[in-house]
Amino acid sequence: MSSVTPTSASLFSVPLEHQWRIDFSGALDVVTQRATGLDRFIGDDANQLLRYVTTDDFISQMVNPDRSTSPVLTPIVFTGPAGTGKTSLAMSLISRLMVEIENRHADHPLPLNGTTDNRGGNVASHTKPVYLTGAEFYRRFYTAIDTDSVDEFRQSILQSPALLLDDLQQLAAKPPAQRELESLLDLASYHHLPVFVICNRCPGTVDGFSQRLVSRLASGLTIPFHPPGAEARGRIARDLAEIHQIQLTEDALELLNNQFEVTVPRMEHLFCQIKLKQRIAHEDGPPNNGPSENHLREGIIHSSDPAERDQIDATLLKQILAPSDEDLFQMIRLIQKRVAKEFKLNLSDLKSNSRKQTVVLARGVAIYLTRSLLGTSFLKIGNAFGNRDHSTILHSFRKIEAQYLPPVKVDCPAEPGCSTPSAKIKPPLTVEQRKNNSMIDRLKQELTDQFATQINIA
Repeated sequence: MSSVTPTSASLFSVPLEHQWRIDFSGALDVVTQRATGLDRFIGDDANQLLRYVTTDDFISQMVNPDRSTSPVLTPIVFTGPAGTGKTSLAMSLISRLMVEIENRHADHPLPLNGTTDNRGGNVASHTKPVYLTGAEFYRRFYTAIDTDSVDEFRQSILQSPALLLDDLQQLAAKPPAQRELESLLDLASYHHLPVFVICNRCPGTVDGFSQRLVSRLASGLTIPFHPPGAEARGRIARDLAEIHQIQLTEDALELLNNQFEVTVPRMEHLFCQIKLKQRIAHEDGPPNNGPSENHLREGIIHSSDPAERDQIDATLLKQILAPSDEDLFQMIRLIQKRVAKEFKLNLSDLKSNSRKQTVVLARGVAIYLTRSLLGTSFLKIGNAFGNRDHSTILHSFRKIEAQYLPPVKVDCPAEPGCSTPSAKIKPPLTVEQRKNNSMIDRLKQELTDQFATQINIA
């Protein structure tokens, strides 16, 4: 039996209803528990490894591990960018663990006075799993040192049914707290305490983590989380549209699926924006003589046909989400700032006439990101980069595009001289080019998630 529901060959969902049934002992913000309104985690080929840890067999193994047949996979480390569902899924899995523990105790009741387990604590008196962020773990550990209560601090964790340590990267460059965590992980493994650790990237790539801590974390199970793939995004978009009571046509759903490669919270923000525009349009009321340009800009068709009323198609969705000139200016400026910081330059360098190699590369990357992420015309990009000529901007864009792999298709029929990348085989990239491509990938992901509702809709 499994709590994983396969909805297609690659699409699956994991119910999250368990996570609202219990409390965690720790500084847990309730907003974290239900930020999107979705009652399930939806995954596809991008997150196939998650199928394993969400099965009932895996949960049962964690409650009563059999060392003779399989290793104890602890800690379980979830890694990946913010908003990919790491904490929500970990909370849900721990909640299912609690249900499993309660069921086992129901089958084998404890004595009235409780019982002592091999952790040295009373099982019956410790029913809440512990939730701590890296920062809170650090704070509580040093408070325990100051008050000579380190043993009590350790026992409060070891006597709990499970531990969820969120934002592990907050312990970077804090050696004493890391050493304490290493000891706790060893004790947790010995006492079969389920431990879930959340980190924004693979622990081995975090500057400031000791090799011993990295090695200890690697002894369990590490699962990377990725933003939802195309199929999962399509299902998530449909669910959010139903939650917000927004009627989207198939072409509008396809636009969301293809253009917004973002995390679920960012998708939720997008639907809130659509709902707000829809509400504004309702308050304005339908026009007297057919839909006006203003109402089309709001993205709402007022029809006498109830079946068509308030439907939003792809064209109207673009109008809803199209950024204003001021928003566009601010987004271009954000790209410039982010690239300047990456290259350790001043913002003014990107707009200057400098021909230094570093400045030229940084300027080209910023131009490429502006065009590929925002779809801004080369004329407007030129104005934002020191009033440069259209042809100069086009040359900078195509120079980076030719190097960047995989090639990105850019639809620009109205732009003279712009064409899709050639399909011919390119020569192998140099080490420096691969490094630049990796940097562009990272910047694109960070900026895509930050812009969310303004990506490539112009």
